[in-house]
Amino acid sequence: MKKLLAFTAILSLVLIVFSALAQTDQKAPAPPQGQSKETQQQAPAAEQQKMEQPPARQIPGINADDKFPNACVDCHINYTDMNMDTRFSTLMQQWQTKVDERLMDKIKGAAPDGLKLTGKHPTVPKSAFQNIPKSCGNCHGKTSKKAPPAARMTHLIHLTGGDENHFMTLFQGQCTYCHKLDEKTGEWKIPSGPEKS
Repeated sequence: MKKLLAFTAILSLVLIVFSALAQTDQKAPAPPQGQSKETQQQAPAAEQQKMEQPPARQIPGINADDKFPNACVDCHINYTDMNMDTRFSTLMQQWQTKVDERLMDKIKGAAPDGLKLTGKHPTVPKSAFQNIPKSCGNCHGKTSKKAPPAARMTHLIHLTGGDENHFMTLFQGQCTYCHKLDEKTGEWKIPSGPEKS
């Protein structure tokens, strides 16, 4: 009896599968003359892929307007409406007395091994504010052992801290506000210029 039930169940499944296949074949239209069934199935998939692609993301300086073409000196200005002066000359006056503890923690992460940071920035000549960030590279160069390298330090300062970081909130952490692409050579550069008064 068990064998008869098992046989009946298998036979029923086979009939259901064949019935479903027969219905699928009846519904599929014949491909147009000169076009195989495979080609016909590929064309709608390719059209669907084209339609599903989102538009290109708007990237300032790449395919959208760059409101900060001069990088550092265009962002580091005196925001009087927010009572926030981010000019380097103003910041430097503060840093020569004491660097904020939260900022200091970020700077320590970029410091070369063995460098002892004092929590104060050394005095810089006023002429340094005429060529920012190039003048910073005199001490904060890539291989500097006397100060944290500018690139590592700047990335930690600008791109960590989430909602507590005004570069992340006001400027949305947009890399191309600092880094400018040369579309002919593919090189990235950071423009240097005088601080705005």
